[in-house]
Amino acid sequence: MSATLINLFSPAHAENSEKAAEALHMSFAKGQVFSVIIPVANNTPDGKAARKRYFDASFPLASQLGLKREGQIKIKGSSAKNFKPKVMAFYSWPNQASENQLSARPEWPEIKSLRPKAWDALNIYSKELEKDLILNFTPGKHYSLAMAWVNEKNPNDYYQYLNNIKPAVKAAGGRFIYKMNAPAYEAHGIHKKAPNNSQSAAPSQLTFVEWDNENGLKAFRASEHYKQNAHLIRSGTHQFRFFRMSL
Repeated sequence: MSATLINLFSPAHAENSEKAAEALHMSFAKGQVFSVIIPVANNTPDGKAARKRYFDASFPLASQLGLKREGQIKIKGSSAKNFKPKVMAFYSWPNQASENQLSARPEWPEIKSLRPKAWDALNIYSKELEKDLILNFTPGKHYSLAMAWVNEKNPNDYYQYLNNIKPAVKAAGGRFIYKMNAPAYEAHGIHKKAPNNSQSAAPSQLTFVEWDNENGLKAFRASEHYKQNAHLIRSGTHQFRFFRMSL
């Protein structure tokens, strides 16, 4: 997924972020490539200049091949002490072949080389969809993203955890809205290497949950059902990262 990030922080998007939040509705067909991007910008003068050069060079190429920026959501909190991103963006390609065409362009390696100058960290998670997907983010709702690197020695523990907590999530006003399994992964910065003991830098699964209100996640974590199953996260993963979001 080498060519997705194009115009994440353009002036137009910065202006739109000042307006009242609007619902984000995304609809994809089987075979499309859906990408979740979590960046940390380098806001030094050199970083801003590199970002502008990247946008100016990449967007005309990628848009001709079908890349679409779907929208973004604010990140309100992160479980990682050394990784505090502010935004999560969503992109799509018509299919994998379209993205491959951009990656194959002779000018692309030079354009891509601007990324480490433009962003302190840049994590891109992508999936060629195996079925149609509708994904909505609504003002007033709150969202969480759980990112898990499954422990190969106990491969079923984490998935058992997700199954076991369904009643507690529902009781706290939550619902699972999307799971991205075995995403293609690309990064530079602190997350380029695999976590300790993991065979891959890529997470095994990204799990999105929608909550009716800001206290839903807190209520879920306070529940006895969660406490009784939390040990499965520890035994079932090499690393577990968590984000809270809202529009």
